[in-house]
Amino acid sequence: MLLDAPPLAASAAGLVVRSTVNVLYGGRTVAKGVPVGGGSLICQADQDVPERVDLALPGEWGKVTLDPGRGGVLGALGHQIQLTVHLSTPDGSRHWRQERGRFIVQEWQRDGAGVRLAGRGLLQAVVDRQRARPYAAGRPSPISGEVLSILALCGLEGWLDPRLSVGRRVPADFVQGEDVWAAFTELLTAWPARARMDGYGAIRLLPGLPADLPAPDVWWHDGRGGTVVGAPSEGTRDGAFSHVIVKVRPEDDDVVVPPVEDWVRRGPLNVDTFGWVSRVIESDAVTTTAQAEAVAANELARAGVRAKTVPVEMVPDWRVELDDVAHVQTSDGVREVGRVTGIELPLVGRSDARARCDVGVVA
Repeated sequence: MLLDAPPLAASAAGLVVRSTVNVLYGGRTVAKGVPVGGGSLICQADQDVPERVDLALPGEWGKVTLDPGRGGVLGALGHQIQLTVHLSTPDGSRHWRQERGRFIVQEWQRDGAGVRLAGRGLLQAVVDRQRARPYAAGRPSPISGEVLSILALCGLEGWLDPRLSVGRRVPADFVQGEDVWAAFTELLTAWPARARMDGYGAIRLLPGLPADLPAPDVWWHDGRGGTVVGAPSEGTRDGAFSHVIVKVRPEDDDVVVPPVEDWVRRGPLNVDTFGWVSRVIESDAVTTTAQAEAVAANELARAGVRAKTVPVEMVPDWRVELDDVAHVQTSDGVREVGRVTGIELPLVGRSDARARCDVGVVA
């Protein structure tokens, strides 16, 4: 959860939402405090780059021309935007300011007198990068160091959560291929860890998710004092799995270690009713049985939120982040607890603005 956010009671009572962006190019700020005329911030946990924005900006701001079609300082040639959301009560007595991330401009188009643009979070820089040839450190190296080196290669800052293990390492002959994103995700899986962008564009490296849910971070309901407008459920078998096999590659090539496997034993994904839908993980970065067990547990925790989703239409909750635990209850019988897998927030509006949060119900 975000700490610099209004309490849910203030959101339910109605907030004025205003957003601005700074435009950066070549490491310099070329436009500051540009007002956002409309748009949304979208975060989806199952996307390679979870964060993206769709914004409407003026063609000019102050003495600065923004419209790229008229030689302005905006564009999609390495331009970035830093997004800030300003929240206040209608009477102006309370204010909150949130930095909501830095985004690479992917495309733009003229929209009347203004500009419409789409941007993706800074992990896009890792997706875009390729090496000319495979890379190997040539010595045993901590997974944390390998991941941070990839972020540095892509010009990104990394932040390690202190709960992450820094003792797990890759063997001396571990090779990162030409596809930098593939190497990055392989290392995260083998750690296991998650990557999330913070409000200023740094990449937070966080522990993998546990299978068991902690107490909810947020409680959402409808009715009097509630924020929920609607919460239908939907489900799919696509992408869900119930069985994980993790291969182990010990550093000593003469040693054979059997693979680790685990499966869902209860809930709707249990193998007796859902069936055996397997996911095999094979990585040279997984070198011990203990590490493979941690990888399997993390993968099963991820699997648990895929079978059923509750898409909650609601008043924006500016506290919530991906992977938070949400409790959803409505008067028509919905009562679910799960992890937040999707967020869509309006960047401009008043008390009638609506948001959407997808809650993956843990099986």
